Amino acid sequence: PDKGVCGLPENCDSERAFSSKLKKLAELIQQSNYTVVLTGAGISTSAGIPDFRGPNGIWTREQQEKQQQRQRQRQNKQSSKIEKKIAKKNDDEN
Repeated sequence: PDKGVCGLPENCDSERAFSSKLKKLAELIQQSNYTVVLTGAGISTSAGIPDFRGPNGIWTREQQEKQQQRQRQRQNKQSSKIEKKIAKKNDDEN
């Protein structure tokens, strides 16, 4: 399965929006006694790296593919049983 491509261009804010956000962040850090930065899986999606649990996430798609594969296997077994019954019926008639 496609697990994404690294190195795609990152989606960025305009220079003005980025500058405004950066200034606000600097103010908050300067005013705080402690600074903690938490990031998660979503931090990379803006860079074009797919997530794992979202509706189009890697794990979600893999699970869907596995379910589809199991369904195809069940259908193939049913088709095989029907074909065997038809072949046996033809043999019995001949």
